[in-house]
Amino acid sequence: MEWQNNPELYPPYLRSRVKRHWGIGAGKAYRPYIELRDGGQGGTTGVVSGLKTGRRHLLPSVAARAFYFMCERQEDVIDIRESFPILDIESTLKLCSKLGVEHPYDKIHPKPLLVDFMITRQVKDGQIYEARSLGSLEDSLANAPRSQFDVLHAWFGNRGVEWKIVEKENLTKTCLASLRFVRMWVVQRYKPDEQALDAFTKAFRRHYKHLLPLEEIVELCGVSVHQKHNRCLNHFRFAAWTGRIPVDMRYPLREDKPVALLEER
Repeated sequence: MEWQNNPELYPPYLRSRVKRHWGIGAGKAYRPYIELRDGGQGGTTGVVSGLKTGRRHLLPSVAARAFYFMCERQEDVIDIRESFPILDIESTLKLCSKLGVEHPYDKIHPKPLLVDFMITRQVKDGQIYEARSLGSLEDSLANAPRSQFDVLHAWFGNRGVEWKIVEKENLTKTCLASLRFVRMWVVQRYKPDEQALDAFTKAFRRHYKHLLPLEEIVELCGVSVHQKHNRCLNHFRFAAWTGRIPVDMRYPLREDKPVALLEER
């Protein structure tokens, strides 16, 4: 799903943004509809260099950054577009009227509805799209009154695109810090060697104990595979990032802390 880069197809008040490519394109060419100067949530907007897209991602909250990293870890995800706008204003106005929902406006002009993320996956038969909005339990369609979420559900459903609310409760500062810790393999310029990585992963499973700090496990693994601590730590980071070691990112992840595995819950 991609909007055409032709300003004449959109209402006049949207054309300046379309000309600047906001909300248009895919992959490296995509530019989110909301820029940093539009403001984040309480000054928490951050910039992340995308591994899969090769561009800067503007993510307005802790929850958005944590969810972005979770998507980036998934092998079949090939594109992640944040602040994705619905530029089909006529359709969203009609849906709002039908569902009894107030459409957002900027002064006298209706604003595009946004989803936090549009995700592209590569599947056997081609590509599929998933739209995701970050929310809370109270925002679920079953419990909330008619809202813009109902409009998003209907608009994407009419186009065969799955839209869901992603609960923010587990997308915490702790989760984000743990994801950043394992993503450090990028900063360390780690290049995986499958044979060495497999040997480390097997050693990790042998030496893992629930209350043993990560640094001690890594040391034991280093002795087993005859590699230095830093190399083994990056083996761990990459194995955790790719899911070879199923780390539960909801818990603190540091060298001086035990590692919580999803299998151990």
